[in-house]
Amino acid sequence: MPTKKKTTKSSAKRKKPARSKRPAAPQWKPFLISQDSVMLLVILQARPGKEQELEKELRALIVPTRQEEGCLRYSLYGATESGNAGTFLFYEVWRTPEDHTLHTQTPHFKHFAARKDELVEARDSAFWKQIA
Repeated sequence: MPTKKKTTKSSAKRKKPARSKRPAAPQWKPFLISQDSVMLLVILQARPGKEQELEKELRALIVPTRQEEGCLRYSLYGATESGNAGTFLFYEVWRTPEDHTLHTQTPHFKHFAARKDELVEARDSAFWKQIA
């Protein structure tokens, strides 16, 4: 005669592992742009002693630029390595190259352009097209 397996209170009421209360990470969604869109990367190095002033001026560009019709993305980054203090990167995506040209004619851009030489020691930029 087969023996019955005894169940105890502890084995009958086994708890499921507790789930983390942390929300799930959002799924990555590629940022696809049209064939006409362009991305611009701009790297700016502040003049010595002008790091905070440059950052303030760059931050002032964010809100009005993001409101421009052709602006798809406009993000400002600051270097995290101590040897690169005062280095900033703009990541810009424009619907068309013409939209970027219009951006350079706005009052907020012209205000920054008028102060650029006083605040910026070095600048590098390049336009990019998405290829994959």
